[in-house]
Amino acid sequence: MTVADTGIGFLLDRLGKDCHPLQFLRELTQNAIEAIERTGEEGQIVWDVEWNYFDLTGVYKLCIIDTGDGMTGLEMIKYINQLSSSLSEQSLSLSEQSFMGNYG
Repeated sequence: MTVADTGIGFLLDRLGKDCHPLQFLRELTQNAIEAIERTGEEGQIVWDVEWNYFDLTGVYKLCIIDTGDGMTGLEMIKYINQLSSSLSEQSLSLSEQSFMGNYG
């Protein structure tokens, strides 16, 4: 499947309109929780400013850091630009009864 004419930027903007404006916070936090759970140990999740970026640009950028199992370099290359990729179960919706699925 490909994206014609308007390109991937338009598609991403359109898909983003279907999500709550803060959905990315839930997704990144859930990814961090699952990465920690895969280690089998207690972990830590920290939301902070990316201070190196701020020092270089003067622009605040939010970042999340966790003590989960992380990704190898090859996994990062594989998943970094993959729309809707996930190691976990994916689902189309998150009902009040179940927060088990991810959008990817």
